[in-house]
Amino acid sequence: MKFKKSTALALLMATALFAQSSSIQEALINGKWGGDAYIYNRYTDCYNDDGYCNYVNPNNKASGYGQGSLNLYYSSDLFYGFNFSVGTRFNYQIWEKTKNDFHQNTDILLHTANIGYMSEYFDAAIGYQEIDLEWIGDYHQAAVAVVKPLSNLAITLAYTKEKGEAAGDDPLVKFDKFNDNKGGFVADAKYTSDFGLNVNPFYYYAPDIASWYGARASYDTMINDKTSIGGSAVYTVSNEDISVKDGAVSFAELRGGFDGLNMRLGYIKIDKNGIGSINTLGDSIDPFWNGDIVYKPDVNTVYLKGAYTFDAWSISALIGESKGGGQPDVQEFNLIGGYKFNNVFNGVDDSLRINLVFVNSNADNETPYIRDHSKYACYFVYSFKGK
Repeated sequence: MKFKKSTALALLMATALFAQSSSIQEALINGKWGGDAYIYNRYTDCYNDDGYCNYVNPNNKASGYGQGSLNLYYSSDLFYGFNFSVGTRFNYQIWEKTKNDFHQNTDILLHTANIGYMSEYFDAAIGYQEIDLEWIGDYHQAAVAVVKPLSNLAITLAYTKEKGEAAGDDPLVKFDKFNDNKGGFVADAKYTSDFGLNVNPFYYYAPDIASWYGARASYDTMINDKTSIGGSAVYTVSNEDISVKDGAVSFAELRGGFDGLNMRLGYIKIDKNGIGSINTLGDSIDPFWNGDIVYKPDVNTVYLKGAYTFDAWSISALIGESKGGGQPDVQEFNLIGGYKFNNVFNGVDDSLRINLVFVNSNADNETPYIRDHSKYACYFVYSFKGK
């Protein structure tokens, strides 16, 4: 499970309606830059003496590693509506409990390198960029266009050719072709009403693999200055072209907040034939750190999450159970506590975030790959950006 990242395209879109630079030199000087530096440590321990929690080294019951990470990005200002963005992340091993606990297929990844165009009614970017939609995430070599015919309607059309991963809390995964040379297509529309109702239909198509489509509907409103209520529902179904059976996933969540306290109650239902190809390019529904069987065929998941923030402190707890489909019943508990320092260095727009994570997973009738275990992780994340 990764902390959410801001997309490169969103970074470009954020400046779309602001004054543009009058020359290339001015556009370069007025560009946005920044980055982050991670120190991340993770340790997993089985309760069982026969191991299998360490999938890389199955004879060991525990695994763990520490990694450092440095991420840098730059996005130029607009010049006649055009700009460019670049970004790269470097991850390196600090320690590992057993050889190959930490494994990545590259130490440095140029995750962003694209040319964009901005206007009031149309945005576009082509090249390496981050994409964050209902069933697509991480970084892609892609062409993305956003049509905005109305102020509250955005239609995203995208084609992705390659996919890579560049997180500070996971090993890097270099770009690899998706669906050979055929890639995949995305159509996603977001309508935001003035009274809190949002509707998001979507369609994905990977030639000779499958198409999957559905919609998200959500509603959020403020009862008063401190109290909010809302909810979301998502339904997605796949039409498979290969031997995999057509799948589907249903999701519903109720949420509410009061003066720094937020609660979420959710339900996930997987079709008896499974999820098909729906999560091939990513997902945004599974709330767990592990989520061992959430997307298995005919599995039902219920979860409750609470989060509280006060001053620079934050704490969140998530408890849930997944069961059905002939799988072991799995109960999972996630606990995350954090503290954030702002303006660490004078004259720099920066912050330092410290997070401690505890994950406990209990499985009834264990299998070799679904075991009782606990995970421990800690983050030190320093973020900075130019003023």
